[in-house]
Amino acid sequence: DHRRLEQLGRLFPYPHVHVHGKKTVEVQVRDHAGNVSAADSNTVTLDLTPPELSYFRINGGGPYVLPGHDLLFEVWGKDAIGGSGIHGFKVSFDQGGSWTEWYSLVGAYKKTIARPADDGLLDVRLVLRDGVDHESGMETEKTYLVEEDLPVATGGGKLTGSLSPR
Repeated sequence: DHRRLEQLGRLFPYPHVHVHGKKTVEVQVRDHAGNVSAADSNTVTLDLTPPELSYFRINGGGPYVLPGHDLLFEVWGKDAIGGSGIHGFKVSFDQGGSWTEWYSLVGAYKKTIARPADDGLLDVRLVLRDGVDHESGMETEKTYLVEEDLPVATGGGKLTGSLSPR
């Protein structure tokens, strides 16, 4: 019976909640003398599933980022119907060893963040978070950060060899 009285200060499971979405909870209080308060209610969003990260791009999906340019992340994902929605993402530039703070994606799917100090090939990992802190699976993209001080050929001589990332 969903109308049973419970002792104050106790947590108890809300029965039969297996589908996420908006739920309304009603509460009444009865004292030892038998007086019963008016009913009060609150609507909450029950979100049982993590968001799904479809994919992300860095600077339009280009293979490199030039010196002095920050990283523009375009992020695509989805949350289940009735879920709390996608609220943000975090990234790792060192293969998941450390992560940035959470960046907000509320009302947008693009976010510019500062370029890391390192140059060269960058293995970027990204995770989404929804409104109740569920995290998506991780996706990976690679981009090349062109170094600030590129070598310059001088003297007009013939160059031989090949160029390759570090």
